[in-house]
Amino acid sequence: MIEMKNILATILFLIIILGSAYAKDSAPSPTIIGSTGLVRMPNAYCIPYKNFNVGLEYGVNSFNGKPIAYYKANLGTFQNFEVGFVGGTDRDGNQLREGVFINMKYSLIGDSSAVPWRFAIGIENLSS
Repeated sequence: MIEMKNILATILFLIIILGSAYAKDSAPSPTIIGSTGLVRMPNAYCIPYKNFNVGLEYGVNSFNGKPIAYYKANLGTFQNFEVGFVGGTDRDGNQLREGVFINMKYSLIGDSSAVPWRFAIGIENLSS
């Protein structure tokens, strides 16, 4: 019985590893700070033209126990250009923050290029 569990665990592990090796991003997703990319660091992928993504985060402040919420949205406004915004509650969780932060990113090398690397420039928290 234990050997069967080991075999199934190994097969599942290989499916996950090999599947992720051949996986392709269908669309960039928002990070914690709103712009598309990895968890905390933006990447050079932009949302395709006329596409969008939205996100909502909800949690509890570990210092004062009050709820915190953040909302974010990004839009592919032009070819290789993305605009997004981030808003939410203040640190006390009592009311919405004053103002919304704006993010912009422009990918200098588009998706259709044969070049295997990407380069983008961007601005985060523009209205802060």
